[in-house]
Amino acid sequence: MRIGATASPIDGVYVSAYRSQDETTPTLVIVAINTTTSDQPYTIGLINIAADALLPYITSDSLDMAQAASIAVTNGELALTLAPRSVTTLVGDLKSGESAPPPVHKIYIPYF
Repeated sequence: MRIGATASPIDGVYVSAYRSQDETTPTLVIVAINTTTSDQPYTIGLINIAADALLPYITSDSLDMAQAASIAVTNGELALTLAPRSVTTLVGDLKSGESAPPPVHKIYIPYF
């Protein structure tokens, strides 16, 4: 299920986030794309969800889904540097009891 994320927090950086609907092993996935030609320091804030750490996988000119060192979540934030022209996929388990999916919002469109 796609969850809210600031789509373009920095010029040339695009982010989307997803949460599994499996309540037995809830998982968070964040995809960050850096289209620039330079490293981009980036801090991700987790709101209404909690995780201890996220595991990054990096794809770039020289890396193909290369697993990097786990990044700890501290005070609801994790800091990383996005490699130039890369896709970084962060994956981690959500903490139990703090990972309920957001409520479903219904949109009503009036008849004209």
